Amino acid sequence: MAALVGAAGAPPRAFVVVTIAVMLVTNALVYCALSYVLYAVFLRALGYSVANVPAWVERRVFRQYAAAPG
Repeated sequence: MAALVGAAGAPPRAFVVVTIAVMLVTNALVYCALSYVLYAVFLRALGYSVANVPAWVERRVFRQYAAAPG
């Protein structure tokens, strides 16, 4: 791969460590956000009252519940 971009040798250790750290933090944030939204959807579908979710989630996910009569 390094030969494709014209680099010789391996990347510096600091670059590898920073890249892995950024990917881990990104993964953790995405996991927390998705689990928060999915649990809110599942619990609300089961009839539990859940904490307020962000407005964009309300508009995109829960609009079917708001439009349903009764």
